[in-house]
Amino acid sequence: MKEGRSTTALDRFTQRLAEEVGRAVVIERAAEDRCEILPAESGERRRLEVWCRGPADLEVAFHVPGKQGSPFEQVIAGPAAEEDAVLEAAVRFVADLVRERRVLAWDRRLLRGGRRFLEAGELAPETRRRLAWVVSWRGTWNWSAD
Repeated sequence: MKEGRSTTALDRFTQRLAEEVGRAVVIERAAEDRCEILPAESGERRRLEVWCRGPADLEVAFHVPGKQGSPFEQVIAGPAAEEDAVLEAAVRFVADLVRERRVLAWDRRLLRGGRRFLEAGELAPETRRRLAWVVSWRGTWNWSAD
């Protein structure tokens, strides 16, 4: 079992996220240290999971059905003394995904490749040339080179 501070941190995270994105998502507590974030539209199968791994240590996983490597994780962590700042950074990260200000992309480059969480504004033609695909929360930015 995680220590009480981590559970409290997850409670604060879910409360702040609800304030930030409103009814755009459904936030469900999946476990003592984990919550799931689902699209408000029931037909969408994408989801986010957030684990509170300890004080100032959260992991966000973006589950994208049909994409090899799913879920795609991002760790947001910092010193325990900066827990509030880390929680706020995690709220901004998830809110940006839900609002489609941030997208998930697969970079094909050999040394710099792999999954990347990009700002939607970074999807210029020169950036797309090196990407295999792009996925966004509601599908607005979905794109594949295939």
